[in-house]
Amino acid sequence: MKIYQKNICILFGLNSYIANKLINFLKKDNKNIIFLVSRNKSSKYNYNNLEILFKKINSSIKCKLIVFNFANNVNVIEYTKKLKTIKKQTFLYARKIVRFCNKIKIDQKHIFLSSDRIFGKNDKNIYFSTKPNPIDPYGSLKLEYENFLKKNLIQSNLIVVRSTNIYGPGQKSKQFIPNIVSQINSKIQKNIKVGNIKAYRDYLYIDDLCEALLKIKNKNTSKKFQIYHLSNKKVKLEKILIIINKYYTSNNLQIKFELHNSLKRNKKFELGKFKLLRYKTSEKLEWYPKTSIDKGIKKILNYELKKNRKSNTKRI
Repeated sequence: MKIYQKNICILFGLNSYIANKLINFLKKDNKNIIFLVSRNKSSKYNYNNLEILFKKINSSIKCKLIVFNFANNVNVIEYTKKLKTIKKQTFLYARKIVRFCNKIKIDQKHIFLSSDRIFGKNDKNIYFSTKPNPIDPYGSLKLEYENFLKKNLIQSNLIVVRSTNIYGPGQKSKQFIPNIVSQINSKIQKNIKVGNIKAYRDYLYIDDLCEALLKIKNKNTSKKFQIYHLSNKKVKLEKILIIINKYYTSNNLQIKFELHNSLKRNKKFELGKFKLLRYKTSEKLEWYPKTSIDKGIKKILNYELKKNRKSNTKRI
């Protein structure tokens, strides 16, 4: 077994909420050398100057390369509105990432964050061997990206992480929880608009996800391709509203929810009642989600309340 003095960690897709949270976890370990690749042309390392990063890394000895690929992590709603443009951009950058990885000769592991949405309307338990059948543009593109990496990565051991919905403090998205938080923070908004609250979702707290990604990063493997499933307990969306309501009531604040048809997801894009099984992942990694939906939402609301109080203090 080779012993590495350092891990070189490269994160592609810094617009991703997950990528920005993962950086803080990686920084806690002084064995990690971290490079952040952005689309921003003014940043030190971007997709147009990967040659500079290549020269820097390829000269390294006794190092292992860990690539975290979040490069097509875009909101589901945005995919339905401008799919053609997003798909073109996604694979433009994907080809650059693959060319970069294939040129580097040191041992490397490529971790791609996929989604449970690739399983579409399946109503059964989802195993590693279950055949994906996406029903929406987001799930379809995630699966296409998985297959692209499997076909084109030569130097890397590819690890696909299929995860359920991720949530946490500071998240900006049009998804259910961050959308509600965003509306609460808006002074203009009197009633909070919500869509279908009878549906069930599987939510995984951001810290639990990051801990799993670190374990995957550190797990020794010689397999060319692996899959991990990350999930938690399903929760009815209506319960999330109850948790939020109780929180604000206990803080002497009033909040009202209003059902709004425009926020309901198109039925043809509604997922099946499947369960993404994570038991083999938990056994392999000795990893289990620690944060319940109740605790996770309270952490988000505490964060927002504290942030708003600081903002009000500054104004005074």
